[in-house]
Amino acid sequence: MLERLTGWLGLNRRRKPRIERPGLTLTIERRAYETFDWGMSGFRVAAFKRQVKVGETIQGQINEFRGSDGGSFNATVVRLTDDGGFGACWSEIDRDIYTAMSGSGGG
Repeated sequence: MLERLTGWLGLNRRRKPRIERPGLTLTIERRAYETFDWGMSGFRVAAFKRQVKVGETIQGQINEFRGSDGGSFNATVVRLTDDGGFGACWSEIDRDIYTAMSGSGGG
């Protein structure tokens, strides 16, 4: 109900759907983070180990996922969250992991 209401009011401006399960595990700065939601345009993590700024580039690895060996990514921080995390948009993803992700309904 809340999802419909926010969509109707225009509060959710995402053009592509987000996926909660299965989650992605991202390794950023030698620490693993589970995504809260992710899609083909971006992801969100909580309780990041340091403060980040909007516009900052984050680099890391996406762990094995749906038959893929995983791969590297670059993403740009687009918003900060109250739980000490951030939302980011992918800017580069290795082809193998991108293909695996796109088969998950995040299209």
